[in-house]
Amino acid sequence: MALLTYWLLGVAVIIFSIMIGLLLLGLMLNRRGDDRPISFRASTAMVVTGGVVAPVRAIIALTLFGVAIGGETEGPDGAAGPTIEVAGRL
Repeated sequence: MALLTYWLLGVAVIIFSIMIGLLLLGLMLNRRGDDRPISFRASTAMVVTGGVVAPVRAIIALTLFGVAIGGETEGPDGAAGPTIEVAGRL
């Protein structure tokens, strides 16, 4: 379970760092004084790539990784799992 946690944390840190880097890049490009707007096609491609394609790929990759190592993890009560005792009365 710790392996999955560390992988998820690592991927989250990488994605967060990339997003902060892109935010800073956007702020620096805006301060250059170049008022030339980005074309509609380029801006649409950036939004679709950053808002749809990249998150879907990350979710699919992390889901596949979680399923792949899912058999190696144990539940909170060990490999046997919880037991339920049933007492029936009439």
